[in-house]
Formats: sequence, C-alpha cells, structure tokens
Amino acid sequence: MTRTTTITIPAAWLNPLPSDFKIPTWKWILLPTSAWMLSRNRGYWVGGEFSLRADDVHFVQKGVLKSPRAAEWTLTLSAIDDVAFKKGFASDLIAVHHGGQVTKIMSVRSDEFFTALKAAVALSRIALPD
Repeated sequence: MTRTTTITIPAAWLNPLPSDFKIPTWKWILLPTSAWMLSRNRGYWVGGEFSLRADDVHFVQKGVLKSPRAAEWTLTLSAIDDVAFKKGFASDLIAVHHGGQVTKIMSVRSDEFFTALKAAVALSRIALPD
C-alpha cells in the first residue's frame, strides 16, 4: 500500500558536528551558553520542515537565515531501521535510526506525525508478493 498524501510538520534537525570538531576557546569566552549547547548536543539545530511522503522522509531548511547551501536531505522508508519518540516539556524529539546513525528531529505536538511515521516504516518492511 502506497501513501498518497504528504504529512509535513515544522521541525528542527540536529546537524551533527564532525567527530574531530573542537569548540574554539573564544566561543567559550564570548558565547559560553552557545558553546555549552554546541558541546552538549554535538551539533546545531537547523529549522525547517520534516515531511513523511509516499516512500521516504524529507527535511528541507526554511527560514530567513538560510545559508547558500541550504540543508536538505531524504531517507527512504526502507532505509530506516527504527524510530523513537521522546516527549519533552516544550518540544518532542523524534530519533530516526538508519545505517548505524541516529538523525534527531525536534518538533512540537508531533504525536500524530510520529504515529504515522512508525506505521509507514513498519509497512515498508512488509514484502508484497510478486
């Protein structure tokens, strides 16, 4: 069964830092809170839209502070190993596990989106007869 509608939510993607990235000393001195959040999250949040489409999930960066290389990526549902949901005080965190990696998406009131995503991932695992 193929999904014909697209579900889109406003979201932020945690863009991970390279494993060898060191936060510069000047940032700890001039912007300690920013440096602490960067260190804590091991990445920075990119605002945009997260969509569940027929055969994949898609993130695209939106907003005023769009960089020349706007963040945009797609994952096929069959490439997703698992999805997890964590309800927070002010936001929800959706963790998408794929290929030994975890992609984190933060959104607000995303319970229904997560339910649809979990069902779509499960459905993509069902082998249809030829």
